[in-house]
Amino acid sequence: MKYPNLFIVGAPKCGTTTISKWLSQHEEIYFSPEKEPCFFYSPYGEPKALTEYLSLFSHAEDRHKIVAEATVWYLFSEFACKKILNFNKDAKFLVCLRNPLEMAPSLHAQKCYTGNELEQDFNKAWTLSDEREKGSLKKTLGLKNGDPSHMSYRKACMLGEQVKRLLEIADENKVHFVFIDDLQRDPEAEWSKIETFLDIYHCNIDLSKSYNKAKSRKSKLLHQILFLLGQLKKKTGIIGSTGIFSNLHKKNSRESGYEKPNHETINQMKKSFSKDVRLLFTLTGKEKDWLK
Repeated sequence: MKYPNLFIVGAPKCGTTTISKWLSQHEEIYFSPEKEPCFFYSPYGEPKALTEYLSLFSHAEDRHKIVAEATVWYLFSEFACKKILNFNKDAKFLVCLRNPLEMAPSLHAQKCYTGNELEQDFNKAWTLSDEREKGSLKKTLGLKNGDPSHMSYRKACMLGEQVKRLLEIADENKVHFVFIDDLQRDPEAEWSKIETFLDIYHCNIDLSKSYNKAKSRKSKLLHQILFLLGQLKKKTGIIGSTGIFSNLHKKNSRESGYEKPNHETINQMKKSFSKDVRLLFTLTGKEKDWLK
């Protein structure tokens, strides 16, 4: 049996879904059928058992040079990447990055969409960062047994700090960075760099689609009801699906953007992220005008 040797470790809302879809099209790559197994760290509660995790890769074949998975919260975790290297010392890491001024409100919109975030106003949710970092469940849903600190939009977007932690334990030659603005501007060039990093042959894949666009719920009340029913289903051990919940979720969804933070919040964010962004640029060798 083949074990995973490539991990897209984050960060959330930074293009990980797009890259996962690209990789899954390549004949030399086997990608986990479950995009976010959350085995080495699960902010939502108990992680999978080892046997269940390994079963995700049971169909990998000899032709698959790369066996991959993507869990966007591994980079955020203080121990997940170390656990990965204990699991596979030759593991490679693919890290997706983004301007935190864009990442934070985008992540908030995603959390509102999934139902974990009950504070719909990002400006107010931002002010909860301190409390949540300390373990508060205030204005969250479904995280009773999870880690509410990942709902601190300040902590979640401290990418310099997170990358520094990874590079302290991983071989820098086995870490590749992708910035979402580069990905959007020139997807062909970024894909070519990924192929070189993974040492796989060039493959013409569909790079035209954009995945995991921002969405919102038509009815927030209906979504909360469905969310709580789903939680109850897990607790009672009911398995299988009739497809009813899935269809209702789809009908209750729509593509949408996210509201930009107000001027005061933006200034607070710039102050919070200033030092961390400089650290990230130093570590990656990239300079961008993110906070101007």
